[in-house]
Amino acid sequence: MEVLKEIGLNEDESKVYVALLKEGSSLASNISKSTKINRSHTYKILDELIEKGFVSYAIKNNTRYYNPISPEKILDLIREKEFKLKEELPKLINLFNPIKNKPVVEIL
Repeated sequence: MEVLKEIGLNEDESKVYVALLKEGSSLASNISKSTKINRSHTYKILDELIEKGFVSYAIKNNTRYYNPISPEKILDLIREKEFKLKEELPKLINLFNPIKNKPVVEIL
């Protein structure tokens, strides 16, 4: 899904997250099969999604089951990042100190 890429997930992360939404709680091997992504790479992607807050896991019978966060919670993650950015914005603005009276050329 394109919107997931726009908020910071790469293509494989998007595939894995969408697969988890469809399947619900799932083993990495099942996610690997449904996404056709190598199993060892799937573990790496799942770790990245956990770090980003899109996936959690639960251990049942010494087996790790992965769970997606609710899509509504994605907005909470974005709002949290926005709040952090607003807190740091004055510092960033102070670092951005353009020289006055000197022509500035910006290429868009």
